[in-house]
Amino acid sequence: MKRWPWICFLCFLLWGCSELPPQSGQGTYNYDNGTYAGEFKDGMPHGQGTFTQDDGALYVGEWKEGKKHGLGTLTGANGDKYVGNLKDSKPHGRGTYRWANGNKYVGEYTDGNAWQGTKYDGNGKVIATWIGGVETFK
Repeated sequence: MKRWPWICFLCFLLWGCSELPPQSGQGTYNYDNGTYAGEFKDGMPHGQGTFTQDDGALYVGEWKEGKKHGLGTLTGANGDKYVGNLKDSKPHGRGTYRWANGNKYVGEYTDGNAWQGTKYDGNGKVIATWIGGVETFK
């Protein structure tokens, strides 16, 4: 007789661990590091949603299979902000990153790295450029 699965199931229920993410549709779920509110598919964030981290960081945008994917806005707890495309939770494609100090990078990203674009200081002066992932001017 296999009692082990039943014992695990009862412990799961008794200790309040029975809350699972919604399988499909709209919902809210509290993760270890923050709260997601939005669309779910197969128990994962998928579609439009917002993730608010416990430290104050925020992501608003598109999700695919539990990862930030598509157009979105990432706002760090320190005030830095990225607006643009993401793939597998990293900047990928066209985007703008603004540092809290006023500097900004405008251009293309590949796998989270600046690829083809320009970094400006808070006054709009060019302070660096990237071509093919290589910083070419300071």
